[in-house]
Amino acid sequence: MDKRIKVSIVMLTYNHEKYIRQAINSILMQKTSFIYEIVVGDDCSKDCTPEILNEYKTKYPEIFNLVLRKKNIGVTRNLYDVCMKCRGEYIAFLEGDDYWTTTDKLQKQVDFLENHTDYSGVAHDYLMKDNSGKEYSHRKSNGEYTKKEFALGLLPGQTGTMCMRNFLHDGVDDYKIIENASPNIGDRTLVLLMLVHGKVYSFSEKMSVYRVFSSESSWSKSLGKGATTKNPQYEDMCYYKALTQYSGKVWGIKISALSNKSYCVYAAIARYRLTKTKQDKEVLLKTVKAYDESYILLIGCCIYLFLRNVIIKRK
Repeated sequence: MDKRIKVSIVMLTYNHEKYIRQAINSILMQKTSFIYEIVVGDDCSKDCTPEILNEYKTKYPEIFNLVLRKKNIGVTRNLYDVCMKCRGEYIAFLEGDDYWTTTDKLQKQVDFLENHTDYSGVAHDYLMKDNSGKEYSHRKSNGEYTKKEFALGLLPGQTGTMCMRNFLHDGVDDYKIIENASPNIGDRTLVLLMLVHGKVYSFSEKMSVYRVFSSESSWSKSLGKGATTKNPQYEDMCYYKALTQYSGKVWGIKISALSNKSYCVYAAIARYRLTKTKQDKEVLLKTVKAYDESYILLIGCCIYLFLRNVIIKRK
């Protein structure tokens, strides 16, 4: 850790040439009383993203630390490697196709953590932007985020809203859970790590934009009769189990992922009912077998999800 650097900003990029300038400029516009670095992990982009990154590196050599990969290694391996290269006291996150919207976002989050040593991380509310460029509010984030919200499947904010203490070099753990739990999902892993290290707070202010590139719901793509996507429910269940088992085994802290695990079972049932394929039946059986939370609560969650889906269809 370099005491001169207060914050390391992790940025993961892959074919982000259309958006990367806006993302980087939203960092450079931050008005801070401290020194920060931007650590970028480009996962072998095929477009001009690396060239754009090198432009910024040339212009701001003291700020940028570029990791330009010659071979694609995947989302969470990239995330873990970049995080371990961070030298700051705090780590903030911003993906290459999202952007921050206020000039004091970083200062506000660091000030909070400096003044509240029992908190390990902070987040904030955000806007979502769809394919047409329309912005809309996702939900309101406000106040303390706890294990209860985690169990309910909620997050304190999207990845680009998070800022946490850099505990990755504390010698207690190697933190490879970041890349080992899932090859593609990292946000919930980061939140779990914040929870085992302290409290988490979420500001109500909307200070970033998260791009959503598909208007078609994941439900219709993965659960409909014409489903063409891979059935991910068993893999997702294994991911949530890996997180909860890790928190208990390594940190001695029991954290539930009841809602997420229950959804995996419900979604596996719903898909098999529609497709009746042997493959989806096998996924369903493996998913149910892997479930390790309360079965009474599972039944309650499935009833809730079923009724919610019925209401949505009727609207």
